[in-house]
Amino acid sequence: MTVTEGAVQIDATGLRSADVWQLAVDRARLTPDREFAVDERGRHITFAAFHELSAGIAASLAAQGVRPGTVVSWQLPTTIEAMALAVALSRIGAIQNPIIPMLRAAEVEFITRQVGAALLIVPSEHRGFDHAAMAHEVQSRVDGLEILVTDGEWRPGDPSGLAPRHATSAADVGWIFYTSGTTAAPKGVKHADAGLIAAARTFVVNVEATPDDSCAAFVPVAHVGGIAHLLHALLIGHSLIVSSVFDPELNADLLIEHDVTLVGSGLPFTNEYLRISQERGIAPLFPHARATLGGGSGRPRSLSAQAASRLGGVGIISGYGMTECPYITWGTPHDTDEQHAAFEGIPAGGGEVRIVGPDERVLGVGEIGEIRVRGPQLFHGYVDPALDAGALDAEGFFHTGDLGYLDADGRLAVTGRLKDVIIRKMENISAQEVEAALIGDPTIADVAVIGLPDAASGERVCAVVVPTDPQAPPTLASIQAYLRGTSLNVRKFPEQVEVVSSLARNSLGKLVKADLRQRLVAAAPDAQDHGGPMTESGFTTIEFEVSDHVATITLDRPERLNSFNETMAAEIAEVWQRVRDDDDIHVAILRANGERAFSTGIDVEEGAWWSHLGRWNQEDPGVALGPRHHRVWKPVVCAVHGMAAGGAMYFLNQSDIVICSDDATFFDPHANAGIVSALEPMGMLARGIPLGEVLRWALLGSDERMTADTALRVGIVTEVVPRSELWSRAAELAAEIACRRPEAIQGTVRAIWESLEVPPGTALRTGLSYTQIGNAGSGRTDSRSNKRTPRFR
Repeated sequence: MTVTEGAVQIDATGLRSADVWQLAVDRARLTPDREFAVDERGRHITFAAFHELSAGIAASLAAQGVRPGTVVSWQLPTTIEAMALAVALSRIGAIQNPIIPMLRAAEVEFITRQVGAALLIVPSEHRGFDHAAMAHEVQSRVDGLEILVTDGEWRPGDPSGLAPRHATSAADVGWIFYTSGTTAAPKGVKHADAGLIAAARTFVVNVEATPDDSCAAFVPVAHVGGIAHLLHALLIGHSLIVSSVFDPELNADLLIEHDVTLVGSGLPFTNEYLRISQERGIAPLFPHARATLGGGSGRPRSLSAQAASRLGGVGIISGYGMTECPYITWGTPHDTDEQHAAFEGIPAGGGEVRIVGPDERVLGVGEIGEIRVRGPQLFHGYVDPALDAGALDAEGFFHTGDLGYLDADGRLAVTGRLKDVIIRKMENISAQEVEAALIGDPTIADVAVIGLPDAASGERVCAVVVPTDPQAPPTLASIQAYLRGTSLNVRKFPEQVEVVSSLARNSLGKLVKADLRQRLVAAAPDAQDHGGPMTESGFTTIEFEVSDHVATITLDRPERLNSFNETMAAEIAEVWQRVRDDDDIHVAILRANGERAFSTGIDVEEGAWWSHLGRWNQEDPGVALGPRHHRVWKPVVCAVHGMAAGGAMYFLNQSDIVICSDDATFFDPHANAGIVSALEPMGMLARGIPLGEVLRWALLGSDERMTADTALRVGIVTEVVPRSELWSRAAELAAEIACRRPEAIQGTVRAIWESLEVPPGTALRTGLSYTQIGNAGSGRTDSRSNKRTPRFR
C-alpha cells in the first residue's frame, strides 16, 4: 500500500519518487537527519545535507552553462561529492555519462566523442594517475569539449537561481553508461531515471533492505552498480559506507567501525575480507553483517559458507544483471544454503527471466539455455543505433549471451557464456561448466578455463589455475583424477594445465580471459618448436622465461613473501649472467608471484648466510641481486605489487624502469629490528630519491608505509597502474624497448648508469665514446619514420 507523508509517497519498497532528483528531495523531507553516508576520511553527511550539496553543485554547473540536454561526461572516484554530482545533473536535466576511473585517454576520447559530450569532469589525479593531463589531451582531439577539474571541493552555487525543472518522462534518457565488456569493444548504453530506480527497488525488495542497514559502497560509482547503491540508499533511507580507493585492511576496519550490515560487493572484496578474518583470527569479522553481497563474476560454491562463518550473516546474497538490464535479480535472506552458494536470485518489480534454447523454445526447470531478461530497468538502446539490431528478441527480451537455468523456485543459476564456449572436435564445451567442476578441487584456489587452438581438435581445453599451495601445485594428472569423481563428462576434461600466481580481473571482478588467451596463444609457436614454453627448469626460488627477446624473471617464494635467501641470491645471479650474455635477450622484466608482496627483503628466519666469513671478507648480500653489479646493460623493467620492504630496494635501485600497482607499499623494517639501514638507502640516494624522503623511509621503520602515490611523487616508481594491469603494462613497456636496435639501447643504459659513478667531465668523455661505439654498424633507421603515435603521461 502506498501512503502519503506530506508531499512524499512511500510504500514497502521505498519512496515512489518519479526521478533521481525527486528521490533526493523526498528523502531529505522524510528523514532529513538520518545519516546518508560516511567515508574513509571520517566525514558524515545526512540526507538533508546531501540534498543541499547536490542542489549547490547543480547551481554551480548551471552557472557554467550546463543546461537540460547537455551531455556531461564525468570520471570520478567513489566519493560523496561524485554521488551528489549525479543527483545535481538530474536536477538540471542534463544527460550524464559516468566513466569508470580506470579508463585512459584512448577510451575516454572514444566515449566523449561518441556521446557528444560538452563537458568532461575529472579529478586532478587519482591513484597516481594524472587525470587532468589526460583530460586536456582528450580535449585537444574532441571538438567542443570543455574540461572541469575537481578534487571534490565544489564551490556550491545558489540553488534559488536555478531555472524551473525540466519536465521529464519515464522514457527520457538521462544516463549513458559504457559496458565493461572483457571480450569486445565497450558499448554506450542509454538509460532513464525510472529504469535505474526500478533496478535499485529490486535490491530493496529482495535483500529486504531497511533504514537500519549500513551498506558498503566500494564499487566504482561511475558503474551502473555504483549508481544503484546511491539509489537504494535514497529509496529506503539506509546509510552507505563510501571509499574512493580499496585498501583491504583500511576498508575492513571502516566497515567494522561503522557496523556494516551489507558487506560488499563482489568476489575480489570478499576474498580480501576472508583473508583478513583468517589472519586476524576473528570470526565473524563483521559482527553486525546480515549478508555479503555478490555478483559481477562467478564464485566458488564454497564461498557462501566461508562468508557466513568468517564474515557474518547468511553468507552470499548475489544479484544478476548487466549494463543493459541492471539488477534484474537478487537473492533473498531466506534462500537455502545451496541457493546462496550457487544462484543469483529472482526478479522483482515486474522483471522477468526466461531460459531459451537454440530453437527459440522456452526451456523448463533445470534446462540450460540462453538467459533472456526484460523489465522496467531495461535499457533504451545503444548510442550506436547499429547495435540495436538483434539486441532484443521478438517479445522484447534482451539477449544476455549468458547460459544458465532456473530451479524449481525460479532462482537463476549462471553456467557460462554463449561465446565462452570451447569447440573441441565439433562439440561445444562450456568453459564455466568446467570451471564450476574444477573450483571444488582443494588444490585449486582460482581457475579460468579457456580454449586454445589445436591442430587436431580445433580447440583444446586449457585450465589456468592458481594453486592453493604454490609448493604443491595441481598437475594435469591430478586434475583429471579429481574430475573423475565429479559429474563432468570426460570429453570436457582439460588437456592442458597452466599454473599462475593470480588471474587478472577487471574492476568488477570479472575474469579478463581475452588477455590470458592472447598470452598463451602467443606462446604456442614456442611450445610447438621446443616441446613446451621457453621456461628454464631447475630453479627453486624464481621462474625464468624468454619470449620475443624479453626475459621474464619472477620471484617465486610467495609463501615467504618473496624474501630472498642464499638460494635465491645464487639463482638471481645466474639469471643476470644469462641475460647479460644471451644476445637474443634485449630487455628483462622483474616481477613477483603471490598476492601480498613483491619482496620483503632478506629471509630473517634463514638468517645471514655470509656470517661464517671474516668481517673483512663479507660482501653486501645485495650484490648478487642487482643487474648492474653483473654488468647487465640491457634495460630492466621492474613491476612491484604489494609490500616492497627493506632489501627489496636492492632490486628496485638497479632497475631502469620501475612501475607499481595501486596496492603497493614501500617501507624499511630495519629500524623495528634495531639494526642499521645503510646499503638500501644509499642505493636510493644514488638513484636520485630526495634525501628527506630516504631518511624518513629508513628511520620510521614499518610504522609508516609509503603508498604507491607517494612513491610516484618522490621518484621510486614512474607509473602506478591497477593491480590487474601491472604485468601486462610491464610487458608492453618491455616489448616497445625490445623492438629497438639493441646496440643503441644497451649503450644508452651503460652511459647513464656509469655517469652516476664518475665526475661529470669523465662521464661526458665516456658518453661520447659510447655514441661512437654504439652508433656504428647496421640497423640504424630514420627516427622520423620509425615511431608510433605518441602517448602522453
